Amino acid sequence: DRQIQVQFFFFKQKTAYEMLRSLVGSEMCIRDRYMGITMKELYTSIIKQSQRKILGLGKNYPEPNQPVSAQIPKTPIVFSKAWSSIVYNPKQITIRSNHKVNHETELGVIISKKCFNVREEDAFNYVGGYFLGLDLTLDFIAELRKQGNSFDLGKSADNLLPLSSFIDKSLIDPNNLDIELKVNNKVVQFDNTKNMLFPIQYQISFISKYMTLNEG
Repeated sequence: DRQIQVQFFFFKQKTAYEMLRSLVGSEMCIRDRYMGITMKELYTSIIKQSQRKILGLGKNYPEPNQPVSAQIPKTPIVFSKAWSSIVYNPKQITIRSNHKVNHETELGVIISKKCFNVREEDAFNYVGGYFLGLDLTLDFIAELRKQGNSFDLGKSADNLLPLSSFIDKSLIDPNNLDIELKVNNKVVQFDNTKNMLFPIQYQISFISKYMTLNEG
């Protein structure tokens, strides 16, 4: 096992620990809620509640020194991460793998109300706030793909999604926000959300054409 130190920094942010904590839950909360019920009742309860998704997009920013137009995919590259990969606002995380870990920080979006087939111009009506996410990936995705597998194992292993505290949507412009990632005090990623190949409102509209986006 390896220990990785994690720190999130933002400016002009408000915290909403209770909101994000309610999304992630806790072992104590789950144990108290389900203690003494039958497996059938547990199954039914979980099925009724388990409607939230963690969706990510690959290829968010253009590579330098290449024409941007040549880098835009025909559609956004959508993938999912397991809820069990979440670590809420950690000081350090444990990676239970010997594979190299690739890292990319992203601006995350919290959906405020259930929506489907949203128009791009209406997309921000369904945004409740934001957070920073550290999208960690085990570097054996190419090997998985050669074997005909998806890259879920490389994206959804435990602790591969550290999340920051809540960022009030009134405090930032999501389409003009500097995003920076440092590793050992060295900047390894810096860009601005205005350079994203697909703006946030387009991402929400595109994904909601195929699947319902639920609150949280």
